[in-house]
Amino acid sequence: MKKNSNQERRLDFIAKTLKNLSVNVARFLNGIGVTPNMITSLRLLIGAGSSYLFFLQGYVTDLLAIFFLGLFFFLDLVDGDLARKFKKTSKLGEFMDSFIDAVIINLVLLAIYGNLNAAANPFSYIPVIAIMGQGLSVLISQNYEAKFGISGLSLNPKIQSYRKNNDVDAISKFLFELLTPTNILTSLFSTLKYYLIVGALFNIIPLAITAYALMINLRWIMLSFTLALYYKYNQLVNKINFFYILKALERNRPLVI
Repeated sequence: MKKNSNQERRLDFIAKTLKNLSVNVARFLNGIGVTPNMITSLRLLIGAGSSYLFFLQGYVTDLLAIFFLGLFFFLDLVDGDLARKFKKTSKLGEFMDSFIDAVIINLVLLAIYGNLNAAANPFSYIPVIAIMGQGLSVLISQNYEAKFGISGLSLNPKIQSYRKNNDVDAISKFLFELLTPTNILTSLFSTLKYYLIVGALFNIIPLAITAYALMINLRWIMLSFTLALYYKYNQLVNKINFFYILKALERNRPLVI
């Protein structure tokens, strides 16, 4: 428990440090007239450059690609802070932000596919499987959001309150984390950047992408199977917290704490 607590504190410190840095950068950029849409455009260029470096695929170029990809994601934080704190939000900006994230992630995978395919690498088809898994994972997440209001990107306050005040079973805890990750371990089911970092550092990009393809496809399969069980076996509502919460949210009923 102590080890986990120390790890959580370290991760919390890193998150707070990045947040403070993002806010300060956003404040500076606002002072010189930079808009969120300008940052979005810059992110697109940086992301495209990172993809090209992954296409070249050498140890040094992979490390450079990771650096630019890290900058791409950091500017996403800055973009959000600039828009929220200085009241520069817009529907177009929100759409472009999420759209560019999806475009760049898929562009990175296509770049890796292009390199592996050109080298006749036996792993060349794996990035395509990863892209398909990402698409299916997004679809099933959207299904949960449309039917139950559970977003794969942000925590549902009703669910958080229920989990805080109830002894939630292990299966439900895992399913909640699978749907809306809150730590690095469960993020491994849906977050490409961790695999790219490891792949670049140890020069094992094909193996790293293989692991990611496996995990992202496992995610949508498990969430789809869970949804199928929910509709087929009503008695699970009384046995597993996750199914009880789905039923309550679907019928717009309060969660009994």
